[in-house]
Amino acid sequence: MSKQTEIAWAAGFWDGEGCTSLERNSRGAYPRMTVAQVDFRSIWRFQAAVGNVGHVRNKKSQLPGKWSPQIVWSCSKEADVLQVCSLLWPYLGDVKREQIIKCRKEAEARRPAINRNRDKKECKRGHPLSGPNLIVRHPLRGPNAGRTLRECRECQNALSRRRKRQALSDAGPGLFEVLSEVS
Repeated sequence: MSKQTEIAWAAGFWDGEGCTSLERNSRGAYPRMTVAQVDFRSIWRFQAAVGNVGHVRNKKSQLPGKWSPQIVWSCSKEADVLQVCSLLWPYLGDVKREQIIKCRKEAEARRPAINRNRDKKECKRGHPLSGPNLIVRHPLRGPNAGRTLRECRECQNALSRRRKRQALSDAGPGLFEVLSEVS
């Protein structure tokens, strides 16, 4: 079969079985394409038709004995998603085109949220985010790992003082107070 025939087949397969969704993470959102089948041959043929991009993996059945295990092709790398969409686009129906357009628009709308604090000149309490009042952190672990955080030193100091006061009040009377009551 010719390459165009395979792409047309892949578009029809995608139109009937595929899903375009928006994947969200701490760094924003991006479009993701997936298609699942019980028969691995269809998935491999689809992957070959779209240029061998994406990943194929096994998916265990959620209800063993009732549903069969599936083979899933997925693609979330932005350049690969664009490549697959441009290949399939001429052959896709209106519903899948609308899905793709909607996901792209939502992903673009969420992208600026990644650096929303980069251009702020002051914190939410009005303190300047510059000079000695600016704390720049690069966490290695946790939900902000790999990001650059800009924080207000005055607000961080106030938070630290509140936490210390709360810890002292939660701890009850200190050793000094207990000893002075005994004597």
